[in-house]
Amino acid sequence: MSRKKEEAAVTRETVTLTASHKHAGKDCKAGDQITVTTKQKDWLISKGKIAGTAAK
Repeated sequence: MSRKKEEAAVTRETVTLTASHKHAGKDCKAGDQITVTTKQKDWLISKGKIAGTAAK
């Protein structure tokens, strides 16, 4: 699969932070919304930065 197709296949979603976090070089606070990949979302959940359950 070409790199462009791989990038197009990445699912992104908007999540709401429950704790402060630095995202894309910017300081964000609880309540801010950021757009992340599924992999980033799972990591944020594991660190307690957003609410939810990690994908399996």
